[in-house]
Amino acid sequence: DELPGGLLRVTMPLPMRPDHVHCYLVPVESGYMLVDTGLGLPDAKEAWAAVLARLDAPVVTTFLTHFHPDHLGAAADVRDLTGARTVQGRLDVEQTRIVWENDAWSDRLVDWFHRHGVPEGVTEELIGQGLLFRPFLRTVTDPELVDDGERLHGWELVAAPGHADGQLTLLR
Repeated sequence: DELPGGLLRVTMPLPMRPDHVHCYLVPVESGYMLVDTGLGLPDAKEAWAAVLARLDAPVVTTFLTHFHPDHLGAAADVRDLTGARTVQGRLDVEQTRIVWENDAWSDRLVDWFHRHGVPEGVTEELIGQGLLFRPFLRTVTDPELVDDGERLHGWELVAAPGHADGQLTLLR
């Protein structure tokens, strides 16, 4: 879908509610900046290849807003297809490593949930969801690190913790 300002919205499927996530292609000086990649489902690479084939310019940067699987799960697929640099917030990369690139991730999350008063049943449900997501995560282990207040292709990076502690948004 084309949005105002030449932005393109790409809707990627999810196997649960909501049944989709939106990713965005933002026109930049030398092509596009992709904002988020969706979940790394088995056909994610093929789905992105089809999207990329329709573009009139290359994706030069992938910006990951936060570490949730439905936003960065196909990051390695997109990098393989585009060769674009991957950019992610410093705090968010730490959380990605603690949770998704760590064999003891579930123990760490259980401890975190308990410290913050999450009920046991909800904790069990969230850990179960994490187990379901892990096979669909193909993260980039060496993204370019950015921080709140920096600029990326003319956009200001603004911290927006709440949904995810390290979430960054784009503001112009």
